Amino acid sequence: MYSPKRQGRLNIKGCNNWNKALVGHLLWQIIVNKESLWIKWVHGIYMKTESIWNHKPPIDCSWYWRKINALKKEMQGWYNQER
Repeated sequence: MYSPKRQGRLNIKGCNNWNKALVGHLLWQIIVNKESLWIKWVHGIYMKTESIWNHKPPIDCSWYWRKINALKKEMQGWYNQER
């Protein structure tokens, strides 16, 4: 699957890194963008008044919310490097 197309493969590289980048973008939107309807919904349903970095996801939360929270420790290191 990771071999070039000329060898009959799909030439897919770094799917894991792409996924982390996309989830990191969602996390960044939660931190920075307060105007989006989705972000307002996330703050109203899951986070209430706490910071994303201190937030612990509830047991009955959705799959995507668990994935965002699972990756936030790694992302926190990346965000702290830029500041």
